[in-house]
Amino acid sequence: MAYISVEFAGQKSFGGYLRIDNGAQIQLFDGLIIPVETGTHYLSFSSQTAVQRNLTKANVALGNYRTALWAEKDSVDGSVTQSFDENDVLFLTVVSDDSGHILDAPEFTMREFSDEEMREADRLYAEQQNAIHEVVEDDKRSAVVELVLCLFLGCFGVHKFYAKQIGMGILYLLTMGLFGIGTLVDLVKIIMRMMRK
Repeated sequence: MAYISVEFAGQKSFGGYLRIDNGAQIQLFDGLIIPVETGTHYLSFSSQTAVQRNLTKANVALGNYRTALWAEKDSVDGSVTQSFDENDVLFLTVVSDDSGHILDAPEFTMREFSDEEMREADRLYAEQQNAIHEVVEDDKRSAVVELVLCLFLGCFGVHKFYAKQIGMGILYLLTMGLFGIGTLVDLVKIIMRMMRK
């Protein structure tokens, strides 16, 4: 087994997407550890999601060159073909400015870990997976509570207060859930969010 270790330099601690062998995009954040099978892999980086990239292509095809140029002005892309041996760790460093914009394609540096370092990397990866699992489970529970509150007390904005959106909660309270329309829209959004999990 080998790993990719993500590090962010600058003010930003997340951003950009990595694809391994043209697979699904992996959203990057500081400290992320990604397991990789041994062998040669094609790694591609983009500061845009696949949807954003496809919208840019669609704008070019439709002749909306200004919109496409505006979307591309802060876009950063890069790729590398890399061979991974057992115990290899590729350090992927993403550099951002004070505003959090990604400045350039990430830097790739490879190092072979000792068995002890690899055990530590395995432990960190297991801890990271447990933390991600806990966040996902907490979000699922939160979505269920939010759905129930929206369903029964949405016109009073209780679900907005629960989500710590105090301003919107007050607005919903004063307008009976934006005259019921806002509550219905929120119900659909919450259900969609739950279905994506």
